[in-house]
Amino acid sequence: MDKQQLTDAFVTKYKTAPTSEDKAIFHRAIWKHPFSKISLQLSEYGFKCLTETLLLQHYRYKLSKPLPHTGKVLLQLCKHLTAPFYIIDRETIVLFGEQDGIMLALSNFDLADFLNNQSQ
Repeated sequence: MDKQQLTDAFVTKYKTAPTSEDKAIFHRAIWKHPFSKISLQLSEYGFKCLTETLLLQHYRYKLSKPLPHTGKVLLQLCKHLTAPFYIIDRETIVLFGEQDGIMLALSNFDLADFLNNQSQ
């Protein structure tokens, strides 16, 4: 699953013949960091699009420790997660990748452990 495929799937739900401008507008609206090649972090609008319009399977997890207030953690998440994700609050994350969810569960829902394991 990559950013462009998801953007294209969503925009075609609303327009039968989307222009490149339509795709660019949706791309900027769906992604939290639309110009990053590696970040699959969704905006709130993107989260709603994927869950309510495209009806994609997703998994909501309560973290064992709150998400730290550092950009480093977000950069690591963007680097290591293989599917889109949405951070609801400091204690809740939604993953759209089953494999990512399994790895998080194996880390006891501790993001620091999860990211350490992914980095090895």
